[in-house]
Amino acid sequence: MTMNAIIKSALSEIDELARTERYDEALRRVQQLTAEHPSEPWIWRTRGYVNSRQGNTQAAIADLSRAIAMQGIEPDFYYTRGILFFQERSFKKAVMDFTKVIELCDHHRSDYYREGAYFFRADAFVRLREFEKAKSDCRHVKDGMRTWTDQLRTKEGILKECGG
Repeated sequence: MTMNAIIKSALSEIDELARTERYDEALRRVQQLTAEHPSEPWIWRTRGYVNSRQGNTQAAIADLSRAIAMQGIEPDFYYTRGILFFQERSFKKAVMDFTKVIELCDHHRSDYYREGAYFFRADAFVRLREFEKAKSDCRHVKDGMRTWTDQLRTKEGILKECGG
């Protein structure tokens, strides 16, 4: 088993511990991995996940920022941090991260995060009262899309708040 496979397996176990709210064990394990492999960005991303699950959003943002500093072309890191900024009501920072996600989707020729990034960015633009930008972003979101931002949101609800 390669080192990457070992780390990947450990991170999967840590994710599961956090999902099942066994935070002390998850944090202990991820701390050990950060000490052993401080330059592995996915470990910092996982630590951010554990911190966010515990409600420690500022620590999670710091962890994701560290992962971004190591591997700034990974859209997942910006997407996840953008969601955390949104939850913290730092809508301008969220817009910046979701914009970067869209740019990275173009760079990687991947649509995996694209629609979600447009949706969250549209909702952030609504909160910033930049309604034309929100409507523009909604053009990249399928009709009927809904997701949880800080409440259950729909594309149609966002457009309604924009006046169209």
